Amino acid sequence: MNIDTNEKMEAIATKAGGTCKELICENATEIIDAIAKAAQQAQDKREETGEDQALKVSLRYTIKLDLVADEQTGTLAWTVAHKAEKVERLPDPDAPELALEEE
Repeated sequence: MNIDTNEKMEAIATKAGGTCKELICENATEIIDAIAKAAQQAQDKREETGEDQALKVSLRYTIKLDLVADEQTGTLAWTVAHKAEKVERLPDPDAPELALEEE
């Protein structure tokens, strides 16, 4: 890379860092509300079933460069993911069934 390209990458990174911070701050209330709602749902589910539920928050920032218009667009997206899991054994079709209950 030449010096000019490095300077452009530095400018993109600097602008993106500032824009990302602005978008997080501007949307903080909505992000916090989504997290609180998801945490309450996870707590309700835990109380109903006794099972813990994985709860993860994802913030994604993407940079889109329009080289024709010479524009940089930063986009922030957030999701709160719920995950419930239950592991069950599958029956072995080759194994004979054992009568474990008394008759």
